[in-house]
Amino acid sequence: MKEGNKIEGVIIKKSMHLPIGPAKKIFKMEIGVITRLLAPLRVFYWKKMTDALKKPLFSKIEVRYIYSFLFS
Repeated sequence: MKEGNKIEGVIIKKSMHLPIGPAKKIFKMEIGVITRLLAPLRVFYWKKMTDALKKPLFSKIEVRYIYSFLFS
């Protein structure tokens, strides 16, 4: 499940935009922690966040996880 220092086993199901696979639980928990710690408090909805505000959050996830997409 770990490759070097990255966690693998996260599959993103594109049709539902949900993580699946063996590491889905830890992936979802990590997203929650990163969002609570790093997301700006002045923006109440994810849809209203600009790409510039989202980029540091995505960077934290990409450093820790290997993920793939399922297109079905």
